[in-house]
Amino acid sequence: MNWLLILLTMFSLTPQDKGLAWLVRHQSEMGAQTSVVHLGKMRQIERNPWRRLVLDQVVRQGQKSVRVADGCIDYGETYSEQTTSGDKLVWWYMEEMKGKEGAEGEYEKVRQDLRHNWMGEREDIYGLTHIILTKSGYYQRYLKAEEYPWEVEKLKEVAGKMARREKLSNHELDLASEVVIGLKLLRVPENPDVAKLIEAIKSRQQPNGSWGEPGVSMNNRIHHTVVGILALAPFPDELGQGNVYCW
Repeated sequence: MNWLLILLTMFSLTPQDKGLAWLVRHQSEMGAQTSVVHLGKMRQIERNPWRRLVLDQVVRQGQKSVRVADGCIDYGETYSEQTTSGDKLVWWYMEEMKGKEGAEGEYEKVRQDLRHNWMGEREDIYGLTHIILTKSGYYQRYLKAEEYPWEVEKLKEVAGKMARREKLSNHELDLASEVVIGLKLLRVPENPDVAKLIEAIKSRQQPNGSWGEPGVSMNNRIHHTVVGILALAPFPDELGQGNVYCW
């Protein structure tokens, strides 16, 4: 079955399908839980029946290899005061989904701390994008931009700065994709900066269909590729259908 999927997806010329074909070829190399559940993001928004079939196959195979239960990760053992704001937001979001008392308040504390201490560094941007990802329930619903004015402002600001770079570094590539994804989930109309950033992301796709420079870890390349595909993929009119993955 996997060889059939590989051969068929290879015939597509779109960047999205080239990336998906690369993921299919490397599904057995997913050595971390996050690699597998990131793929669930694509499955959540994808409406093309063929791509859904491919993603179902990849996610099932990946879950078997790393024993992911229902696409969820328990961050309880990894949380600490040194954890990045983005990781803290994910952790408290998941605790809230489990019904833990006080989790929503802790989430809001992290969110407010990020706003008050904003420096525009990588960890800040990571936290910013994960406010949108968690508030959307990870692709379960679109957000109203007017309810997130600060986040919209900062996403546009970051997109503009990245778009004006001569070349995005490998360090910035996955963040650029997540910024575009965040604006899509907020349904913010595409402006020239975002259009330029999307073209920059597209231009950094490797000939083999992946994103991420050779030499980085396979888990990083998988993450770069998943968010790269999502940045380029058209989002459906409505979200919330199909399987839900909490990461």
